[in-house]
Amino acid sequence: MSVRMDFSEQCRIIFEEVGEKVERVAESEMNAIAKETAQRIKTEARIKKGLHDTGEYASGWAVRKRGGKKIPGFTVYNRTKPGLTMLLEFGHVIRNAQGVYGRVMGIPHIQPAEKWAEQMILRRLNQKL
Repeated sequence: MSVRMDFSEQCRIIFEEVGEKVERVAESEMNAIAKETAQRIKTEARIKKGLHDTGEYASGWAVRKRGGKKIPGFTVYNRTKPGLTMLLEFGHVIRNAQGVYGRVMGIPHIQPAEKWAEQMILRRLNQKL
């Protein structure tokens, strides 16, 4: 009986160690990819003229850690002009005193970076693990 308990205890310890390694690698890679994603959006926003000319929008992209210790996550967001992201990405209606008179077309710059990040996280985790 004691041999069996020792074996199960050893298995539990091994699985905990492997799980901790996976968590560390996943968090590290997710953090790196989130930072790269923010940088990609900054670059796209600077290249595409008309995405808010002051430069505040492009330079405002940042990364914030969210989630708990066991399930890490990262959010890429614009800290200086958060309300502008949806308007620039998807477009918006232009109104005047008499009513609606047109629509500004969106300039996709967030979605391509998001798709890139999804692909990269899977690729990097497969490589590392």
